[in-house]
Amino acid sequence: MGLEQLVVDFFGRVRAGDRVGARALWAPDAVWHITGSHHLTGDHRIDAYLDLLGEWFRDHPDYRGEWVSSQSHGDDFVVVHARTTGGDRPGTATVLLVYRVADGLLQEGWALFADPRYPA
Repeated sequence: MGLEQLVVDFFGRVRAGDRVGARALWAPDAVWHITGSHHLTGDHRIDAYLDLLGEWFRDHPDYRGEWVSSQSHGDDFVVVHARTTGGDRPGTATVLLVYRVADGLLQEGWALFADPRYPA
């Protein structure tokens, strides 16, 4: 599976409510980093991150993401540019998602927001 497809599959499983399938794409000790100065900022072990995503989608039923572009960088990284609506702030939010991949699994990720006060 290609690096970009790994990320696409992760999001597909999350949106389908397949937590077990989504978790299987991450390394056991994986960490997700949320940057900025809002209430979600911090480093989250993958199980805590999946909990956070579940709560986010439950609390924001109108949340939608537009996958603008993605690109693999070597055999190690995928960068996704996305725009979202229906989150904590009005209008459209812009985010870069960076994933580090090794041994066919997502190892680490970062969410980088255009406006660091709000999650996208």
